[in-house]
Amino acid sequence: MFASDSSSSHLSTYSAEECPPVLERLILIDGANFMHSVKTVYPSDSTFDQRPNALPLAFFVHNLLSHGHNVRVCILQHMLHRNIIQNFYAIEVLSATGLLIQSKLNGKEADDVCLLTIAREYGAVIISNDKYTNHRNFLDVPANRFFGFRPVSIPFDADTVAMDYSHLLRVQAEVEIYASYEQFLSVVRVPIGAPIYPALLTSQSRFPIPKDFRLLSLLYQWYTDSTYLMVFLELPPTSQFVGEINDFPTSFIDYWKMWCKKRKKVFLAALSVSVGGAIHFGFQLVIIDPSQDSFIDFVKDSIESHYGSKFERSVLEDIWSVIVSMFFVGAIVGALTLQLISEKFGRRMGLVFAYFINSFSAFLSTFSYFINSFEVYTVSRITLGFGLCLSVGIGALYLSEISPKKVRGIVGMSTGISVQLGLVLGALFAMPNLLGSKTLWWTMYLVEGIIFIFALFAIKLFPDSPGYLLKSGETDLAKYSLTFFQGTSDEELKVKIEELKTEVEGSTQKGMIEVLRIKEKRERVLISVIVMFGTAFSGVAAINAFAVDILESSGLSSSTSSYINVGLSFVSLLAACFSSAVVDKVGRRPLLLWSNTGILVCNVLIGGLLLAHDHNSSSLLSVSLIICMAFFLIFFALGPGPLGYFIPSELSGQNSRSATQGWTSLTQMTSRAILLAAFLPLKLAVGSGLCYIILFIAPITAATTYLYFNLPETKNRDQKEIAEAFNELPRFWRAKKMLKSTLYA
Repeated sequence: MFASDSSSSHLSTYSAEECPPVLERLILIDGANFMHSVKTVYPSDSTFDQRPNALPLAFFVHNLLSHGHNVRVCILQHMLHRNIIQNFYAIEVLSATGLLIQSKLNGKEADDVCLLTIAREYGAVIISNDKYTNHRNFLDVPANRFFGFRPVSIPFDADTVAMDYSHLLRVQAEVEIYASYEQFLSVVRVPIGAPIYPALLTSQSRFPIPKDFRLLSLLYQWYTDSTYLMVFLELPPTSQFVGEINDFPTSFIDYWKMWCKKRKKVFLAALSVSVGGAIHFGFQLVIIDPSQDSFIDFVKDSIESHYGSKFERSVLEDIWSVIVSMFFVGAIVGALTLQLISEKFGRRMGLVFAYFINSFSAFLSTFSYFINSFEVYTVSRITLGFGLCLSVGIGALYLSEISPKKVRGIVGMSTGISVQLGLVLGALFAMPNLLGSKTLWWTMYLVEGIIFIFALFAIKLFPDSPGYLLKSGETDLAKYSLTFFQGTSDEELKVKIEELKTEVEGSTQKGMIEVLRIKEKRERVLISVIVMFGTAFSGVAAINAFAVDILESSGLSSSTSSYINVGLSFVSLLAACFSSAVVDKVGRRPLLLWSNTGILVCNVLIGGLLLAHDHNSSSLLSVSLIICMAFFLIFFALGPGPLGYFIPSELSGQNSRSATQGWTSLTQMTSRAILLAAFLPLKLAVGSGLCYIILFIAPITAATTYLYFNLPETKNRDQKEIAEAFNELPRFWRAKKMLKSTLYA
């Protein structure tokens, strides 16, 4: 199609090392064509993200510049938007370095015309997989000035960076040119005196080689140092990358400081929400186990002093079990009123109300010790369960609605991490030799009450969620909230407000009963309920409440069991922290399904070990049980532990989110209440092993199977994209058909 270029034939008799003095041709890269071709090449946001990928393009340009070539990237101006291109900050870096040519012409192929015009007038080389068959006006551009490329699978490590450049023109972004180094060089480097020499001189003055491309080098360094891989986090797509060069992150610490600074207000809000609710929920779940004897003695003394009656130990244990279960009675009431309170008063004021109830309950528990009244303590358990259920449920709603998509995962995981932290603190401080003694248990509630007061004042410093404010008709406050939490520009603010308006105005507010009448809403509620059902019946409720008792059943002493319980809780916390680092890379669906599968395997092993121990105890069985429980808690903290709190918020739209969260909280609290009531009686009836197998293997198996066929990926997706993701799920009827065809093959 294209003519030949005689100016390059002068190099045919020279090797790369023997070239005479030369001028560099300008190398033009078809930006749109290149980014489309490498959209799934590492590093990409996700295999589901099919937008053009700018980061491999930046790496490719850096590779050419570092070897002395003069490069420009040509892109249509209307493409230059972060919603169109993934890793858009790489485009900002290219633009700041002066390497971007924006085609302002009209038409889909305007960038092609721009490329071919520059190639003809300035003797430039074009790198593109486009054949340009629609551009007959440019047949005079020589054919040997066009180079194709392809993504290739090469390791992403230090050896790749040091690859011999004379072999093939490759870059870290897994791209190679359809030419050897010599062939490419013979076209790009033209001897002085060649016929095209005047055009190249003009090209050098019109498109000079950039003297400073440190921003591009620093971006390249960031990834090649594997810091990105180490922390599993994405550089924020903001104009910060084209500011002062000293502000560009070149280490993990620099990056973390900048990343946190941009999202400081969101993280402070998450901290306030966690300190006021989730930490205390985990704390209350576990303190009843190591300090159980102290609480039973308190109940005994209270009954004797008030009623003059004495009961046997077994009766006192039954009374204590009822008092413990009152926490979940209050929590169930909280779940039923969660939607009403969060919609009537808003997310922020709903949290203020919940924290007030929590502080009142904690001080009431403290007061019950000094008046020696187990009745007052029982009332405080009910109100504390009510307040903490509201705190956790509304807190998850609030964090989901104030977080940008890119960090919605890690911010949402803060609830689960805080619950795990509460478990560690509860297991530690409730030990009888610390604050779990008969005379000191009240101090735990006193400290909690003070913390609740601080959280109450802290949450009032933040605005309500933008979605709720917009739904309430407070458009200006919604804009302020978006700007406050997400630091959006004026252009981004308009887009996000319109997205929220579309979501809010699309339907009316749905109550807990109404969401069950609409098929689409009902399906999402059911998925959310199954996620939480699988979480509750995974076995964690029994391990949280009866870990010490289970360990004692395996032959360990009470003190040893308490210390091991603290260690297991700490392992769980570390796993939850790791999960928060990978959730926005791995995705919600695979993380939850793989974790549930691991939990199922651990449950089978724990049940088998307890069953074996019921017949023949040994130290080997005890050690094996501890190891299995540790792995169970790791899998739980990686997946269902934190994910169960915010997947429901991501699945549901603005008008049904609070109702869905209400059903999820109701499922969690009801399931835990049933398990706490059933575990000890069933254990006494059939033994620890059979009890564990009956309660925790079938439910997690059923939940995991259901979620495999019904749970879509919600990472970085809005409601429209989540609706489309349902079509990507494997279908049960399809799996059944494949199985049938296999059996009869």
